[in-house]
Amino acid sequence: MVINKGLTGCGATTLAIDQQRDTIITVPYKSLISNKTSQERHKDVLLGLDGTTRDFKPLIADYMQSHPRIKIMTTYDSLPKVCIALTALGRCPYDQMHLVIDE
Repeated sequence: MVINKGLTGCGATTLAIDQQRDTIITVPYKSLISNKTSQERHKDVLLGLDGTTRDFKPLIADYMQSHPRIKIMTTYDSLPKVCIALTALGRCPYDQMHLVIDE
């Protein structure tokens, strides 16, 4: 599914977080990750990962143990690291997850 929205700030990222499917949300800036993960309604749902962490696998493994739905927000350049970690944990991000590319 592709949403062509002309208006920023209309809630498409929140929609991706709230939908009932495993989702990776990519954003251009670390500050966007901090903003979303600090919001009360997303704090316990969303795992924020950026390039400051070397190995995402242990963080994602811990997160997956306590969350029935995977909701990961990462920067564009960290997406390959997230995909490698998920694959190592037995999840295929290419077939089993929804990818959202946020502005």
